[in-house]
Amino acid sequence: MTGRRKQIILIASLMVALAITLIFSVRLADRLTRRPLREPIQPWMSVPHIARANQVPPEELFKALGLPATRPPDLRPIAEIARAQNRSVRELISILEERIQRGPPDPPDPDRSQ
Repeated sequence: MTGRRKQIILIASLMVALAITLIFSVRLADRLTRRPLREPIQPWMSVPHIARANQVPPEELFKALGLPATRPPDLRPIAEIARAQNRSVRELISILEERIQRGPPDPPDPDRSQ
C-alpha cells in the first residue's frame, strides 16, 4: 500500500468516526432536553408517585383529597383511598388532575405574615 492510499483510508476512517460521534451526540442531546410525557393518573398509583411525576408537592395533593400529609407518607393506591372514602376512583383522579393543573402553591407573602 502506498503512503497516499494509507492517508486516504485514515482520513476516511476518521470522517466516518466523526460522523457516528456527531449522530449519537445529537440523539443524546435530544433525549436529555425532551420533557417526559405526563402519564395519565391510574388507580394503582400512590399520591407521592403522582406528585413526583407531576412536580407538585405531595402535601398539596393529600390536602386536595382531604387527607393529612403524614410521615411516613400514605402509600396507598388511589383505588384504595377511593374505597376508604366511599368515592369513585374517577372522582379522585379528577380532583388530583385539577389540583395539578393549578401548579405549585404560591409562596407565602412575607408582608402578610406580620
